[in-house]
Formats: sequence, structure tokens, C-alpha cells
Amino acid sequence: MNRKTAIRGNPYRLGVVILAAGKSGRMGRPKLLLPWGETTILGRQTNVWRQWPAVRQVAVVCAAADEAMQAELDRLKVAEADRIFNPRPEQGMFSSIRCAAQWSGWKAELTHWAISLGDQPQLRSETLTRLLETSAARPEKICQPQYQGRARHPVLLPKSLYLQLRETGAETLKEFLETSAAQVVTCEVDDPGLNFDIDTPADYERVLAAFLRPR
Repeated sequence: MNRKTAIRGNPYRLGVVILAAGKSGRMGRPKLLLPWGETTILGRQTNVWRQWPAVRQVAVVCAAADEAMQAELDRLKVAEADRIFNPRPEQGMFSSIRCAAQWSGWKAELTHWAISLGDQPQLRSETLTRLLETSAARPEKICQPQYQGRARHPVLLPKSLYLQLRETGAETLKEFLETSAAQVVTCEVDDPGLNFDIDTPADYERVLAAFLRPR
């Protein structure tokens, strides 16, 4: 299905949260600024999401004191109005998600949000097509891609459930999703890239070899 018609007829307007506040301690350098083709890992993520007509806003959660990240966001033309600053990024990924849910800069028209890891440059467009189609067909549900029987990221949430992240007692996104299990639907995708994490230099080399470098 053509990506421009995948959500035709639905009043579906998506905001995207890209999580980019981590310190990349195991990598030894900022992993989202590592090269990916002609851009960076973060650049690939912003480019992938911007191509979808249903996406009305892409915002990046980052640490305010990270000057290298701010320079990269400038290069990627991520407006300052679309930067969400996590004052305590050392508290982990869920603190960034909470910051995004509490942020007042989202466009009023949005009906759904995607929570996207910053380090998934290998994510296939076909995977996003399937995920967006599933979410549009079940707009009241939380949607996740599933590979080999395991739910993965990105996670798409309708507004009513996304806003619950502001005050939830859950301590992780996984815990929040478990408490909302009746509201979660998954879509099976054939995307081996969902099996990869990029946490160490060796991980980065493996992902480059598997998904970017010619064989």
C-alpha cells in the first residue's frame, strides 16, 4: 500500500517522540551522532519519520547541556520549538518519555504519538507502514511491531493513553504497557533489524555490516 494512502479517510495526526537524551556510556561516544550513510543515526531517524504525511510534528528529547547534540539538531533543521529538554537524563529512558508527555509544545491537532528510540536507524519503512496501518485501523489501541513473537519499538499510543504517561505510577515504559495490556495490539513484521541494539562499538559495526555496507 502506498504510504500516502495508508491512512486515508482517518483523522489521524501523529506526533513523534525521538528519545535522544542518553549518555551512550557503553559506546564511549555519542552514539546518535555516529555516521549512518550520508547522515547520522539521529539524522536517519528524523528523516524516516518526516516522510509520512500523517506525521505532523517530530520532537527530540535531549539533554540541555549536550552542545554536540544541539549542533546536530541545528544541522538536521530540528527547530528549537521541537526540542524537549530532560533536566535529569541520568534517570533513564522513562524520564525522557515522561518529559515528552508533560511537554506543552505539542500541536493541538495531534491524535496519536509514536515513541521512537533514537538508535534504530535500521528500521524499515515497510515496518512503519505496517505499524501505522494497524494503528489507524485500531485508533483506540496502543500499537507495537512484533518480531519473532516479541513486541518491539516504536510504540504508538492514542492521545488518551499517551496523556496517562504524565501521572502514571509505572516506573518504566514496559511496566506502563503491562498495566495497559488490554489496550495493546501488535502487528507481526518481518524486520530482523528489530532484533538489534546499538549500545557498544561492536553493536554498531554489526548493524553497519548487516544493513548499510554492501556485501
